[in-house]
Order: sequence, then C-alpha cells, then structure tokens
Amino acid sequence: MATLIALTDQHHQRRECDSTCYDGTTIHCTCVCGGLNHGIGKPQALKNSLRVWIWPELLPEYFQDDNPRPTLEIHPDVLKPIQELLREIVAW
Repeated sequence: MATLIALTDQHHQRRECDSTCYDGTTIHCTCVCGGLNHGIGKPQALKNSLRVWIWPELLPEYFQDDNPRPTLEIHPDVLKPIQELLREIVAW
C-alpha cells in the first residue's frame, strides 16, 4: 500500500493518502487528501499528488489557523515526472 501524501502535524500525528483512498469504493474520503484522490486509481492520484507537492494549499488541512504548517511528505514516484523533465532540460 503506497502512501502518496502524508502530513505530520505539530503533535506528531501522521495522516496519509494511500491505496485505501485512491482505490477506494466508498462514498466518503477520510484521508488527508480531502477527496482529491478518492477512487480515481493510482495513475491519476500520482498526478494529483504532484500538484499537491507544487501547491500544498490544495490539501484542506495544510493551512489551518490553529495548526502550524505541518510536514508534507510525498512518495518518490510522485516526483518522477519532474525528474524526467529536468533530465530532458539538462540534455537539451
């Protein structure tokens, strides 16, 4: 079960978005993505998670007045498109 996005708050509580979410078949999402990746499959969830890496404000819990900015963790597979693009730029 690959965790694509994880947030750890100031109380060291960790919330994740994993295959329970992106392969989910239930109506409600209870993970950290707030429904962004719910039931859409891993390929699209990887794309959405890359957007979250670029714009963490997409996560509903990321900016809360009573919660200092949490630590955002992203699965390495999420960053592969960026790494490939950088390799192309360097090779150009």
